[in-house]
Amino acid sequence: MPSGILVWQQTQENRISGILNRFMPEHFEKVPDWKHQRQKIIGLGESSVRKNYFPELQERLIELENVNQALQDRTRDLESLNAELLAEVQERRSVEEALRESEERFRAVFENANDAIYVYDFNPDMFPVPFLNVNRRAYKLLGYTYDEMLCLTPWDILAESCWNKYREQAIEVYKNGHAMYDVIHVTRTGEEIPMEVSSHLFTFRGRKLLLSIARDISDRKKNEQKMREAIDQIDMNMGTLATLNDKIRNPLTIIDILTEEIEPQRREQIYEQVLAIDKIIDELDKGWIESEKVRNFLRRHHDLYES
Repeated sequence: MPSGILVWQQTQENRISGILNRFMPEHFEKVPDWKHQRQKIIGLGESSVRKNYFPELQERLIELENVNQALQDRTRDLESLNAELLAEVQERRSVEEALRESEERFRAVFENANDAIYVYDFNPDMFPVPFLNVNRRAYKLLGYTYDEMLCLTPWDILAESCWNKYREQAIEVYKNGHAMYDVIHVTRTGEEIPMEVSSHLFTFRGRKLLLSIARDISDRKKNEQKMREAIDQIDMNMGTLATLNDKIRNPLTIIDILTEEIEPQRREQIYEQVLAIDKIIDELDKGWIESEKVRNFLRRHHDLYES
């Protein structure tokens, strides 16, 4: 660059710098405080331009602030309510889970019970309607399928001789809530099975139903028959003992009388044998007494067993 132009440029820069140095301080001393002016416009104080010149806007701002506060309060209420609802939902889930587990346990017990279980109802005339539910033991014992059992009524599996008794017991259940009785069930093939039934009345979804638990007592009946036979045999044995006692003791009495005419030495020998036989008879008497005790015990036990 030529030296003349460079000198001119520096001269111009110095002139501009001097002008700015003189002008800028004086100019900015006259610039208003815009921050203060802004606060006056948007502020809420007594000196607020907005309050003085825009009262409707000020009222609207207050309303909006009140609405905002109400929304915050409502938000807190909703958050609290939401927490309560979440806790209630969790509690209900826990209850439902407990009910589901309880139902599963009941179903497992119901299906795997060793006794036959029937759920059924009666019509207004106290005649049974088809089974509502049965467990595996019930339909297996009688030789039916589950679906077939749901087409049958309690009378269909009872011996005809038990119909009236069964109806009387059903009335008893509806009256007192429970009953226990013996009946005879008939299988699909016609086999008769003695059963001990315990029936209870319960309410399910507003409907009164009967739940009967039936136990096969065939072995018990066989044992009872053996017990009766044993008692009969004991009676016969006791009768035989009583007869033998009389048949032996009477001749001994005669022998004892006749020995009085025999010489003392031989009479003493015979008398010793009479005493020996008499002791044997006493043992038979004791056996008879013990047999009577056993017989009475078995009879009492048999009566309790039958009740």
